Amino acid sequence: MALIVRVVRGEAPLTALATVGIVPHFEGNRLTFENPHKLEAPITIQDLATGLLAEHHEPGYRSEVAYRRWAFTMMAWEYADFPFDDAAADDPLSVENFVLGVLWDASFGNPIGDETRRALATIADGTPSIG
Repeated sequence: MALIVRVVRGEAPLTALATVGIVPHFEGNRLTFENPHKLEAPITIQDLATGLLAEHHEPGYRSEVAYRRWAFTMMAWEYADFPFDDAAADDPLSVENFVLGVLWDASFGNPIGDETRRALATIADGTPSIG
């Protein structure tokens, strides 16, 4: 579903998901979803890297709060199909683990440094290398 991919890439706000029936509910450190149509979308590591580099805007929230909410949602999202293989999951130096580590940090509101930003830009452009 194109809208889900646009939200993951940071091209549309989380609130846009409500137009297709997906509603995240933030309850303290807990997040649940309404998704009555069971919509899913295949997500690439490039999509996540692009989203990590995007400016996030959500009505009623400062950009850094919107960014943290986005990252938290990506970490908890059960409706995005992340195509990571088992070998990548076991390799602490894999591109996938690098991006997921940055996403984890962002979900706690930690800023992304310049070097990490450059690595994410390379990944977002489709060059799977962090070294």
